[in-house]
Amino acid sequence: MGYLIAMAVLPLTTAITLSTRIGLPSAITRAALHDYLATPAHWPKIVLSSVAVRGEAVDAPLGVGGSVDEIFGLPPVLPLEVRWTCTASDRDRGLLIFESRSGLSGIAENCKMDFRINTSQDSTDLELKMSFDPGNGTFRTHAPSRRLRIALHGDQFSLRVSPFQSRPSRCSQPLC
Repeated sequence: MGYLIAMAVLPLTTAITLSTRIGLPSAITRAALHDYLATPAHWPKIVLSSVAVRGEAVDAPLGVGGSVDEIFGLPPVLPLEVRWTCTASDRDRGLLIFESRSGLSGIAENCKMDFRINTSQDSTDLELKMSFDPGNGTFRTHAPSRRLRIALHGDQFSLRVSPFQSRPSRCSQPLC
């Protein structure tokens, strides 16, 4: 497994987009994956930097207009929080978008998580594009690509986002 770590001090003025894609077994349906990703209580299980979520109905898929606070960083030493609002959700088309205009004050604004789920006879493909506008001044970033990890347990599944994967992968084993 190749490691890619990018750390730079750069004046950034344009949006940054990070993208990852993974092929999943076709047994995972578009609707099931959509509902799993749309349920904020799952986020700390699938995103390594996510510590908790706070809000109403975090145990159910968030609909358009619904909001949730995601806590990440290193609380209580470095508690970071972003309020995400669902701006698009379509189970049939495999579309799910969350946005945070305010993002993290001075660090990132106009944050967006754009999930696209496509199915074929052989696989269910998940694509995630995360984008944001860097805050004012100098922005310090660790920008490794990420890889979603899938653990299959009977008819249940869980996802895990791992840092440092330098290329997309397809997997058919219980834990990739």
